[in-house]
Amino acid sequence: MVINQQATSLLALSDSYPIPDIEELVESKTTTCPPGLMPITNTHFPTSVVHPTGRKIPKIIHITSRYRCATQAVINNVDKWRFQNHSVYFHDDEAIDKLFTHPYTRSLFPTLREGLKCVTNGATKADLWRYLVVYIFGIMSQYFLASSVGHPLMAKMLEVGVERLKATVNVMVNNPAKATGPGACKVGFIHFMAEVGVETNSHPKSHLATELFSILPLALITIALGPIMLLLSIHKSMTLNNCPFVYTAL
Repeated sequence: MVINQQATSLLALSDSYPIPDIEELVESKTTTCPPGLMPITNTHFPTSVVHPTGRKIPKIIHITSRYRCATQAVINNVDKWRFQNHSVYFHDDEAIDKLFTHPYTRSLFPTLREGLKCVTNGATKADLWRYLVVYIFGIMSQYFLASSVGHPLMAKMLEVGVERLKATVNVMVNNPAKATGPGACKVGFIHFMAEVGVETNSHPKSHLATELFSILPLALITIALGPIMLLLSIHKSMTLNNCPFVYTAL
């Protein structure tokens, strides 16, 4: 299948470097926090539990914020994502930087380093991290993404975000939604569809094209609602461009 061939080809570029160890990435030196705050901890299960044979999307959830120390209210919300037999990893800025600078990452996405020079806000940084961590580890993010390992759609979104950052005239004029967020998602979708031979009348400068969703089963764009994975914001009875939607538990 074209998608599998693309993923295999891209991942082969990093054969000389090991995939980053997730536990090492999220390992934190933060053991104490200021009064009123506590460190957010990780939950780890072995691969045999979170990624058994035959399952494409591992039962791993990645969450990010600038600091690991948080209030009890925030920790309570994070704890709601600790589903049975699911690993939960919290990435602070230190962990994100480790992933960005890892040799494996740099060999896969050599232009990322230049794009990061144009990052001047946390939202943009988190956007790029989100595509990257989902691509490398094939996991669920607490935003709206879930993917199998090495899905080229995630690579397209990251590449679009990086190119838009590199083309920024004034890095202090930030528009994450357009440069690296939903705008990059949409254009990445369009590029991906073109490469796999799916026709669309979408255009990168047009409004969000409904026909993009015709490949949702391939892209695996989902949101985690409790222990069940549902397609983002799509009611089971809705149709767009005569294309019916169906949601299923993964």
